[in-house]
Amino acid sequence: MIPRKRRTRIFPVTTALAIILAWAGLGGGCVEGGGSSSETVGLVTGVSGREGIKGRTDAGNFVGLYSANYLPQSGSGFADTVHADANGAFSFAGMNNGYYHILVKRPADGKAAFLTEIYVPSGTDSTFRANLEPTAVLSGVITDSLASVEAVVYVPGSPFFARGDSLMRYSLPGLPAGYYEVSKTWRESIICNPNAACGGASNFEDSATLLIHSGGSEKW
Repeated sequence: MIPRKRRTRIFPVTTALAIILAWAGLGGGCVEGGGSSSETVGLVTGVSGREGIKGRTDAGNFVGLYSANYLPQSGSGFADTVHADANGAFSFAGMNNGYYHILVKRPADGKAAFLTEIYVPSGTDSTFRANLEPTAVLSGVITDSLASVEAVVYVPGSPFFARGDSLMRYSLPGLPAGYYEVSKTWRESIICNPNAACGGASNFEDSATLLIHSGGSEKW
């Protein structure tokens, strides 16, 4: 399945290490955890009502919550992060209605999963499953940028972004497997006649939907 334009989706590949988030209790698109294994969590179900998300994963895992319109290079949009407690539980509250993405990452080995299109509040029950898997690295060149500070590669609705170096090369590590809509932005000089009173630069953007493989090294 390929994500709709301007909305980042990731469909993780199944492995033995499962993350299953469970929605209940808070209402308004709440997620509530279940299960007790050190490497699995409860079933995900969506419930409309009060706003909030709860879940369960390995104790101590990093959990980040991002609105679908979050821009990591500027920090605009909603984002919040927690660590799962000793029982593997985590929760978020006070979000506005809309789509959210959840990144779960295990510090011990860097394995991660990304769950997307979680709507708050949700009017119908929904089930999501994802595995903690080895992450991938996306790298390449932003060919048209003027300076590294003006060249950025990012995934909307996630914490993933990187700036180009002096040769406009970038590296974007830590991506869980799945389909991503990735964007490049840069500034380009405005070329003028030497006798004309003009100058400056214009902003440009390129985007593509990329398939990221678990543990892979991808190029774009």
